[in-house]
Amino acid sequence: MAKVTVKFNKDLDEQLKRMAIRAVKEQNGNRCYYCGAEIEDMSGVGESQLPVCPDCVAKGLPVSSGQ
Repeated sequence: MAKVTVKFNKDLDEQLKRMAIRAVKEQNGNRCYYCGAEIEDMSGVGESQLPVCPDCVAKGLPVSSGQ
């Protein structure tokens, strides 16, 4: 059987994650990604983070697509 080598392009992976998160934010607006609750203060949500309400964060749900 032939040996297969797969190269991982970290820059492309990060770019795809940012694009996916941007699409989620555009679609959901100020709503939690998990439960749909409205998030009043979006200032704490970084560019590479999903919009997640404090209740879902307290439950331990991930706030970035890489977790």
